[in-house]
Amino acid sequence: MKKLINIYTLFLLTVAIASGCKKSKDDNINGIPTDQRLSAALAKYKAKLLSGTDGWVLQVTPAGLKDQFGLSISPFSYYVLFTDSSACTQLADWDTTSVKTPQQSTYSIRLYQRPTLSFDNYSYVAKASDPGDANGPVYASEGGGYAWGSDFEFAFADNIDADKLGDTINLKGIFNKSPAVLIKATKAQHDSAFAGAWARSKSNFASINKILTYWKRLTVNGITYEVILDEAGRTFTFKWFDDTLHTQAIPYLYNLDGSASLVQAFTNGSTTITGFNNVSYDGTNANVTIGGINQATAITPATSAIKLDSAAPKAWYNQMNINFNGKWASDKAYHATGIDDSCKITAIASYQAYWYAGAGVFGTGSEGTCVLANNALVGTYSFSTTTFPANTGRIRFMRKSISGTNAAIVAGATMLYGGTTNNSSFREWYLVPIDVEKNIYDMVRYPDAKAWIRWHP
Repeated sequence: MKKLINIYTLFLLTVAIASGCKKSKDDNINGIPTDQRLSAALAKYKAKLLSGTDGWVLQVTPAGLKDQFGLSISPFSYYVLFTDSSACTQLADWDTTSVKTPQQSTYSIRLYQRPTLSFDNYSYVAKASDPGDANGPVYASEGGGYAWGSDFEFAFADNIDADKLGDTINLKGIFNKSPAVLIKATKAQHDSAFAGAWARSKSNFASINKILTYWKRLTVNGITYEVILDEAGRTFTFKWFDDTLHTQAIPYLYNLDGSASLVQAFTNGSTTITGFNNVSYDGTNANVTIGGINQATAITPATSAIKLDSAAPKAWYNQMNINFNGKWASDKAYHATGIDDSCKITAIASYQAYWYAGAGVFGTGSEGTCVLANNALVGTYSFSTTTFPANTGRIRFMRKSISGTNAAIVAGATMLYGGTTNNSSFREWYLVPIDVEKNIYDMVRYPDAKAWIRWHP
């Protein structure tokens, strides 16, 4: 009896497997097979992209570094013109080549878990995800292998039929989950893109950083703001003080009309700022028209912070002995009167870093500057004595002596001390905390604020 039951069970299992493997007529809807229905659905998405005869503006906010390292990256913009042959023409807003040199690339629309728009691995869109491409926006990200943490394959995210999509289409990155949006371009935007409008937008907005002082001020509706344009991080920061120091950093986008827009409007009381138009530098100030209130004004130089941190100098100094090797390091050395590395320190052969170090490098009771190159210290050192003028937010470096003759390091010493006389020449510098958790400080020259250096452990 047991044997008969087993045979019967095996028979039923065989029938079930055979039935499962057999293609059912129920796969057809109105007589149309599944494959044909899927092809027709994907064709609708392609038709939607092709309906943008003047192209599309693609805005992508990279999300990979935020998830991996807590780093927020501002959006990148691309202009994309799709063709029926699965080719596309791209421009991108992230470097001096991509803003004006159209790139021919390919795209595809395929079905994964949902319809997906993919760009090829060598496109401008993909370069933001490629840590090995030195021509991309970055080629060595923190942690390695993530570049900007962007995407080049995107799922259509609106959850409606393709033929119901409007002129704004939401997308979601497949790998890093980067949010993105396609906005149908106008004829004017098409023409502006190919005429190099993003290059003008970047150049115009960068005029703000032609102001020679470290600090810059903007007064709107009676309130004065300290403003910071971070071109690398693509953020615009507002600081203001009303018994409390407020700081708000907002990502921005370059537009195809020569302006820049804040990704989220800045609001303080009755003031709303959406971006900046007509930016130009007149040799002293950056003249701007403020978007949102359409007010023409100027961003002006300032020689001190809107709120000084009087504890910062000693905090910086005391942290030196805690840092690895008992030193502070700078990658780019001194920026002065609009010139990066004004002392040519980074031009030293096999340069790695400029140090301000204490006993861990020079021995007990000694401190000063030196340069690390080719994994060794260059044989020129400047030695200091330091004091802290009360309640100024400044540190005073007095020249004690110099050993060695390297011209760049000697020039750096003159920058630091303000002169060449031992035990007499001195200069004061403000200390500005940039990232307290990572111990990053800017040191700004007093009294003109036209020179500065960034320190990290």
